[in-house]
Amino acid sequence: MATLHLMVGLPCSVKTTLARQLEQEVSTLRLTPDEWHMRPFGYDVEEEEHNEV
Repeated sequence: MATLHLMVGLPCSVKTTLARQLEQEVSTLRLTPDEWHMRPFGYDVEEEEHNEV
């Protein structure tokens, strides 16, 4: 039987840290949109050019 763990909370409330620990401890699949967006769009989200096409 599969188990789904949802992490919800305010920014900087240790969600990612706990999710990474859980990923290692019970061999889970961690789906994190923030990390997915970094690869194609980069780390320049605060830059004006970030949303330009």
